[in-house]
Amino acid sequence: MENNPQNIQWIQDISGMYSRRYVPSIFWAMVTSKDMKIIRSITKHSSKTFSEFLTDIDIPITYKFQESKHERVILEADGALIELEGDGAETGSNYGILIAAKDTEVADRLEKQIDILLPAVESDDPSLIPMWFFYFTESGGATSRFRKVEAPSWDQIQYNYPKTVETKLDQLLNIKPPIIGGRMVLLHGVPGTGKTHAIRSIVREWAPWCQSMYIVDPEVFFNSPSYMFELVLDRDKPSIFEELEFDEEAKPISKDNKKWTLFIVEDIDELIAADSKARTGQSLSRLLNLVDGLVGQGLQIMFLMTTNEPMDKIHPALARPGRCLANIEFTAMTVEESKDWCIRHEILGDDIKKPQTIAELYSRLHDKPVIEIEKPEKRMGFR
Repeated sequence: MENNPQNIQWIQDISGMYSRRYVPSIFWAMVTSKDMKIIRSITKHSSKTFSEFLTDIDIPITYKFQESKHERVILEADGALIELEGDGAETGSNYGILIAAKDTEVADRLEKQIDILLPAVESDDPSLIPMWFFYFTESGGATSRFRKVEAPSWDQIQYNYPKTVETKLDQLLNIKPPIIGGRMVLLHGVPGTGKTHAIRSIVREWAPWCQSMYIVDPEVFFNSPSYMFELVLDRDKPSIFEELEFDEEAKPISKDNKKWTLFIVEDIDELIAADSKARTGQSLSRLLNLVDGLVGQGLQIMFLMTTNEPMDKIHPALARPGRCLANIEFTAMTVEESKDWCIRHEILGDDIKKPQTIAELYSRLHDKPVIEIEKPEKRMGFR
């Protein structure tokens, strides 16, 4: 089968408008039209570059999307389709590969061929933690992308938090199955207090017994039962996820040796606000059903959510006793804690007169000015 240069050029022309979502849509449309039932998912980091792999596999390209550091193509072989995604690095690439075929024999053959052509490079760096990122497409349903994220260890960042927050986080990070109590972790507080860094550290500390999955589009996830159930109930299917097994030392902690799943949802202010039901309909109810209702019964899942809203603005149903595994408010450091942090990092802090967020302290460390936005005065009466 020969390449179709017109098709390839067409995808390059429209890529600016449709971005990288277009190729997956075409892939799933082709899979449906060709009645392909066998789906395989492969994720790898290899020393082989994207262009080198395309040359070695020698299968015609049907469609192609390319930008500076990201490439995605559809390859069409006899009785099979391959969607291939790479990051375009010059010294290797992270690959996400989907194989669709009409029968198992063809899928097995292509999977073996890819394994041979893409020797995996395993990283010995413990700070690189595998994570799945999920989003929904109308044509493909729940779509995932895999990458390794840099995650600090707890002892590297524990002094970036006030003592009260540090104590609660330390207890949370040291939790291991069996999980007793709630299945929801709620991190709330003003911006710049280190919630995202805490998440990355949790992901790293829990990695031996828990796989982490990031929901890119939470507003769609909680509003779409089909999307939600596909992730939560079908999360062990190889068509969606890479097969993940426990580390040997962690196997005794689970009856069936399957990892727990942590769904991470950031900045869900509207979903968990006190008036959320009036604004978002059944989204909050679906969340609560997943956490401790019939839907989540017997599933080894947890939800970690963050918001910038204060506790008095959060829906009371979320803070009900027994529902949260952890409910942690992130605050700025006191003046004394801020000065101690400066001493630890060998910078001047004698001029600190008010509590500091960790973002403000790191700006001081890197000698970057913090721009403060004045809050408008509250006015009473008519304007």
